[in-house]
Order: sequence, then C-alpha cells, then structure tokens
Amino acid sequence: MPVASAANPIRERRLEEGLTQQQLATQAGCAYSTIRIIEQGWNAYSPDLASRIARALGVESLDQIT
Repeated sequence: MPVASAANPIRERRLEEGLTQQQLATQAGCAYSTIRIIEQGWNAYSPDLASRIARALGVESLDQIT
C-alpha cells in the first residue's frame, strides 16, 4: 500500500479508505484530473465539490480531515 503524505490530508484519507484517485473522482462526480490537482495543493474548488468529496471519503466535511 502506498505511503500517505501527511502534507495532503485528502490524499491521506483517500488512501486510508483504499480508494484510487479515479474511484474517488467517480464517487464525487468529478474528473480524475480534478482529484489529482486537489491532491497537488489546489484549493480553489467549490463548496459543492468539497461536499461531494467529503461524502465520498466518509466524512461530513473536509474540515474534519484538513
């Protein structure tokens, strides 16, 4: 299993959940590339997308993991 980066809590949570970037993207209803750039540090995503990612990661809000 890949080692999670403590610098990126979304990536860390995704790996804890055993999801690939593609699986997370599918569950969140966005493109794989969106997850990739978010994990690279982009944080200018919409509240709606943040909510969908959080649900896909099994939390109510990304604030719980970031």
